[in-house]
Parts: sequence; structure tokens; C-alpha cells
Amino acid sequence: MKTSVQIKIIKKSAQKGLWLTVKSSSMQPIINQQNQVFIQSFPFHKLQNYDIISYWNHNDIITHRVIKISEKNITTKADTVKNKDKPIKPSQIIGKVLKIKKNRITIKLNNSLVNKINHLLGYYFKFFPSNAFVNRQIYKSLKYIYPFIMLLC
Repeated sequence: MKTSVQIKIIKKSAQKGLWLTVKSSSMQPIINQQNQVFIQSFPFHKLQNYDIISYWNHNDIITHRVIKISEKNITTKADTVKNKDKPIKPSQIIGKVLKIKKNRITIKLNNSLVNKINHLLGYYFKFFPSNAFVNRQIYKSLKYIYPFIMLLC
């Protein structure tokens, strides 16, 4: 169980940025189980639909995609399920995912082209949750095109 002191330490660390290891496969194929994500504090008013954030939910840290933003809360969703999460308050947000470390490759989501691809995939997964076949096809595509995207940016 996380104490309020631990929560404060993690939130303070997120101001400079911190790496976390993802425990579940709910965000596949973008983030696989055991991938690492780099999160950093981010102003609530600058979040956009389809950004990926990490937040507190009881005593767990959840990393899911934003699908709806209102003045008082945010609704998120995992890419692999149809159901959305219960709305969260801005105070629960630890930070926005800016990088994903997959094996030896680090994907920078703050790169404008990569961010647009991430948002397009997020829009797709909002209506069509990923499954094993979709995961394999998208992973194969991203695996081969990502180095070329990085050359262009």
C-alpha cells in the first residue's frame, strides 16, 4: 500500500521526469508489459484526447489513454478493452507519458509526427479495442517504420 508520503515523493520526482515499468498488457501494442515509460508532470489544461498519462487509482499507478477531458475530470481507457475507466480528478494525475522504452528502442511521444501516429492509434482503439491479431500487425508496422520516422524528424 502506498502512503501519502510515497505519493508525494513520486509526484515530486515526476516534475523532473521518472521512468516507471508497466505491469500490465492493457496498452498493447503501444506499451507492452515490462516496457518502461518516462512520465513528467504536465499542465492539466494542455492535455489532449489520446495522450497517454499515468495516474493514481487507489494504491496503484495506472497508465492509460485520455479519451475525454472536462473542466473537472478526465476519462481514460486502456487500448485493449472496450470499457472506459471511471473519471479521475486532475489531482490524481502523476504525469504525461513522453517516452516509451521497448527493448533497445526509445520512442519519443513528444516528437510531433510520432505523437500524431499515437493519437491516430488512440482514436482507432477508442472504437476497436486491440486484440492479438491487431497487436501483431501494428507492432510489425511500427517496428519497421519507426527508424525512418525518426530520420525525417
